[in-house]
Amino acid sequence: VSTQSTGGEQGEQHRRNKQLAVEGDVEAAKRLGAQHLIGSHGRSKDLDKAYGYFKKAADQGDLEAIHETALMKINGHGTKEDKKGGMEMLIRAAESGYVLSLAGLGWFHLEHSGNLTE
Repeated sequence: VSTQSTGGEQGEQHRRNKQLAVEGDVEAAKRLGAQHLIGSHGRSKDLDKAYGYFKKAADQGDLEAIHETALMKINGHGTKEDKKGGMEMLIRAAESGYVLSLAGLGWFHLEHSGNLTE
């Protein structure tokens, strides 16, 4: 029994994930966002699509998706660069206990000499 999926199986899984994401499934939206972010699972790297899927999950309050969306905003990946808006999102996720956002705040502080309002 083969454990590797065929292209057809990947295509069907992708269609299923897209439908679930449209219906509001946060995990499906994050999966698709991650696949488009790096170009995996048969998906091409597409930062616009990645941002859209992560934002869909972030809009439902998912902390991991808020974190990913914030980083994409800060760096202008898949969306217009918005350092202030991205920082606000990182702070919100960090205050809610998402540890990677705390690390993101430290990274931003180091990269921007502590000027969090630029």
